[in-house]
Order: sequence, then structure tokens, then C-alpha cells
Amino acid sequence: MSDEPRLLVVDDDPVICFACRRIFSDRGFEVEESTDAREGLKRATEQEYAGILLDIKMPGIDGIQFLEELRKCKPALPVLIMTGYPSLSTATAAVELGASGYITKPFTPAKVRQAVQDMLSRREQKECT
Repeated sequence: MSDEPRLLVVDDDPVICFACRRIFSDRGFEVEESTDAREGLKRATEQEYAGILLDIKMPGIDGIQFLEELRKCKPALPVLIMTGYPSLSTATAAVELGASGYITKPFTPAKVRQAVQDMLSRREQKECT
């Protein structure tokens, strides 16, 4: 098992998954991907991750439903919401469910790296208090 921090990317678009893998693997992260929300939820609840990058609009269960289910067993796991369909209601629901951040697609590598860095920094601050 690797000592690299692990991220899980859950997005039905394999291009986004691939891009995130490239962006974060180059920064020393171990990145796992799931293009199926239900399978991603199973992984998220059964394995340990430093954080999750989660799409909102997916077939089956959407990102908000995913987050609701995740919070039942992993209330403190950092989750960064990624969406190509930003809306105030979605952002509000995500924040109410404890999302650590919210970015819109398309995003630049620098923007998503900064969002993940912020998400993980907040987690470390909470663990220290």
C-alpha cells in the first residue's frame, strides 16, 4: 500500500476522471476513478480516502444523493463538488451536506489543484483542533 494521499474521482465523464488522475498523480496523489456513482459510493464507504472529487449530474444517483448517503457513514470526509451545471440550489444543498468546496467545469488544472489543496488544508485544521 502506498503512503501517497488517496483521492477518489467520481464523474460519469471518463475525460474528467482521466484529467484529474493526470493532474493529481503528478502531485504525488494516488488517484482512483469511478464513472458510476453507485460504485463510487461503495468505494467511498468501504475504503479510506483523503478526499473525493464528485460530479453533481450523473445517471443513477446524482451527486447530492451520493453526498447524503456518504454522510451517514463518513460525516467528515472532505468532498469537492464539480459541476458543469452550477446553480444556487445545488450549491446550497451541497454546503448543507458538508461539501468542502464547489467548482464549475470546465476548470483549469491550477483551479482544481487549489480547490483540493484548500479542501485538504481545512481537513488538517479540523483534525488539529
